[in-house]
Amino acid sequence: MNRIASREEIKAYEKHLMEAEHIPSLHLMERAAQSVASFIEEKGFSNILIWAGCGNNGADGLAVARILNEVIEKVSVVIVGDRTKCTKEFLFQEELLTHTNVVVSGEEAKNHQYDLIVDAILGIGQNRDILGIIQETVNWINDYRQEYNTKVLAIDMPTGIHTDSGRILTCAVQADYTITFSCKKSGQVLGPGSIVCGDVVIRRIAGAASLSTLCSSITKEDLKNFPKRDVLGNKATFGKVLCITGNCNTPGACILNAKAVLKSGAGMVKVMTDPQNRDLLMTSLPESMFQDRMSYDDEMLIKETRWSSAAVIGCGLGIHPDNEKLLEKTMKICEVPLIIDADALTILGKHMEWLRKRSKSNQITILTPHPKEFTALFGGECKDKMHANPGYVNQLAREYGCIIVAKDAKTMIADGCGVLINESGNDSLAKAGSGDILSGMIATLVCVCDSPAKACGYAVYLHGLAGEEAGSKIGRISTTANDILETIPLVMKSIM
Repeated sequence: MNRIASREEIKAYEKHLMEAEHIPSLHLMERAAQSVASFIEEKGFSNILIWAGCGNNGADGLAVARILNEVIEKVSVVIVGDRTKCTKEFLFQEELLTHTNVVVSGEEAKNHQYDLIVDAILGIGQNRDILGIIQETVNWINDYRQEYNTKVLAIDMPTGIHTDSGRILTCAVQADYTITFSCKKSGQVLGPGSIVCGDVVIRRIAGAASLSTLCSSITKEDLKNFPKRDVLGNKATFGKVLCITGNCNTPGACILNAKAVLKSGAGMVKVMTDPQNRDLLMTSLPESMFQDRMSYDDEMLIKETRWSSAAVIGCGLGIHPDNEKLLEKTMKICEVPLIIDADALTILGKHMEWLRKRSKSNQITILTPHPKEFTALFGGECKDKMHANPGYVNQLAREYGCIIVAKDAKTMIADGCGVLINESGNDSLAKAGSGDILSGMIATLVCVCDSPAKACGYAVYLHGLAGEEAGSKIGRISTTANDILETIPLVMKSIM
């Protein structure tokens, strides 16, 4: 797992380094500056303009200028911001710079050409809109980058990006590289920040053993711990999944969901759906079993949920009073992990007491809302972006005793103890049916993983890889849910 820190977490970590481990702030700054300077030297840049703010990020920039002055052809610096608010570290680095031949200039610096511009204006301390001279500087950097095809490197965080949410604070520097310290910040993986940061390069300036973060992300390295397949197993060994899905107008949802279950490794799948879907299901997926959803009763529901190792409800289900009763009974009866998706989430939003009751009986419940479904469950508006706030999502998971898979461009998995932010995938996944596939994959992996939250993390990560693979083969624009399904076997094969 890779740690992902908030602004407060990284500040607490730096405080610990200075107070408990007795590492002076200037010593940390020198290490950071050395790492940035080494990166710039390795890339072969020789004519550099550094924009430095008056805080510690600007101090980093001045230190980089001093170090690079010894090894490259030309380094220029422009200081921007309120000189009355200079930090003591900035003033110290500025004094050191006066003993070099680094050009510290003003407006005239804009009239020269550079092969690299360094953004050391605000760093991770920003949480208010960018205005005035800072806004003008950000716009100049972006215009210069576009006009001259000049690379831009941001130190720690591009100016204009909120460190925690990744949202743009009026305007933001478009970086080609962001060098950040200790670990990624959540604003570098969420929202527009994930794009504006360019390539994020992590440089460790101290041991990270004492760094504690709410968020982390799964990496390809973590897939080495993916559950090994039992070569002596049988179809029951790998999980039996019940899919309560699909009405007569949405037969594709139940087919996509059930196919994803089998393609991601489950041994058996039973689809409880509208009888009108039976023939299409048997034609599309003869390996599946069928159960008539329209004629269920409590006895049948108990029998089917006890047969299964995990269950999914909601894909293409439809919002109808009869389905409200079905969801209520399923949540009450089902003793295996239950994944609630799609229409079932919209229904559940009106009856959150069902979730609280299920939580009190210590049953595992996994909710997989996209932004609109998230607001149906927990209130607010999609524009509030609360589904993209790791702390808030984790708080809800803890409050309701469930796992929340908050789907978005960067999906988050929260279980009340921590948050996984997924970094795989791309816009190939932004197609109808993609969510039905994901819930099927989650159901399968819950059957074989020792932790439901870990199963969700693996499923979301592998689902993202499948989307990437499909998009690379046929193009992200034309990728469909079926294309994603076809790449799941390739992705699963690559990790076994």
